[in-house]
Order: sequence, then structure tokens, then C-alpha cells
Amino acid sequence: MTNTNSGGFSILRNDWVRAAILAAIVAISYFLEFRIGMGIGACLLILSVFWHVSTDQGEYKVTDELPVLIGAPMGWILIGVKAITTFSGCLMAFTFGLVVVRRYIFGLDVFAYEEWLLAISIVGYFTGAVLASERKLHINADILGIIIHNPRLIWWRGFIVMSIELFVTVFIVYACYVSLADDFSFPRLRATPVLRVPFVSWRIAIMVAFGLMSMYSATYLYVHIRKGLGLPLKADTLEEANA
Repeated sequence: MTNTNSGGFSILRNDWVRAAILAAIVAISYFLEFRIGMGIGACLLILSVFWHVSTDQGEYKVTDELPVLIGAPMGWILIGVKAITTFSGCLMAFTFGLVVVRRYIFGLDVFAYEEWLLAISIVGYFTGAVLASERKLHINADILGIIIHNPRLIWWRGFIVMSIELFVTVFIVYACYVSLADDFSFPRLRATPVLRVPFVSWRIAIMVAFGLMSMYSATYLYVHIRKGLGLPLKADTLEEANA
């Protein structure tokens, strides 16, 4: 279902407009002080949330198939995930540009930036993975999907694949929990050598990200089962309405 919102900010639906705005912010940030750049990053965080609210209204999401008490919180979480992904990506671009300008033009350096930027980049990487899971855009090397043409076998193949995906993601969540329990068993948390950024800061984010990925895997499996049982789906209703 396409977005029919015709408000004054509908221009933000254009991907080229978004890219131009982000490029302008990052380019300007290269020539500003670090604190100002962080302020721009905070504004960008708020702007990314606004983009989600203003451009995704009316679009079909797989969480629409879930009960409201489950689907609505997952949708709210997705807003934060998009904001974190946007913020981390632009902050990395800004930081690397700042390092190049300060080091090769002014002969200066950014103190221990690789330590805090590592944590932010890891968090942003895995929030991006959550977005890919929500949209089912992970790379899929499935040869059986090309060979099998029987609708019944196609359904069973999808069921087995999604069940394996769910099992793997849940197991990784458990492995992350075990790793965190080991970290907290030490008298002092292990941290980076200079800024003392705790390793658990990104390990917690990894566990949460895989938890969200498992939730979306379970959602797609739930929808797949309903489709196999012939139960009505909101996606089918929307397709009929747009036909």
C-alpha cells in the first residue's frame, strides 16, 4: 500500500531528497568543531524519527498481521532502530571526514576516536541488520527456491527455512547472554585501554539486536503458517483494495 499522505513534508518521501540533506549535513560538519558536529548528529537523530513518522504512514508492515498489543510496540521499537542506524552512519561519516581534515590539513588528531566510534559502529551495524530482518532483505542463497515448483513443497521449504532462521537467532541470543554473564562475573568490566569504554556496551546491543531479529523471524513464520492454513491476511485485503 502506497503512502497517500499529501502533507507539506511529502517531499521527504523522495530518496534523493533525503540523500541530499544527509550529504549536506555531513559535508558542513567536516568544517565545524566536534561539539557542533555532535549537536548536528543529535538533530539528525530527531530528523530521522520525523522521517519515519511522516513517510511510513499507511505502508504495509509485517507487524500489521500481529495483534495490536504485540505489533504496535514492535513498530515503536523500529522507529528507534531507524534513528540509531541513521545517526551512527552519519556520525561515522562525519568522524572519518573530521579525522582526515584535522590530520592532513591542520596536522591535528582526534583523541582516541577509534574506541568510542567502534562501539557506535557496531551498534549501528546490528540495528541495520534488524531493519534488514524486518524487511526480509538479508542475502538468501536458496537454490531450492529455484528448483522446487510444487506449491505444497514450496510452503514446506519456506516453513523449514524460517524455522531454522528462528532457531539460529534464538540460539545466538542465548550465546550473547552467556557471554554477558561471563563479562559481569569479573570484578571489573573489561574495557578499552584509553577511554575505558566497557565491552558490554556493544555486546548488550548485539544481544538486543538478535533478540529483535528473532522476533521478526517469528513474525514471518507466523504469517507463513497463517498463509498455509488459508487464514485471511491483511496483506491480501490491501491488495484487493488496491486492485
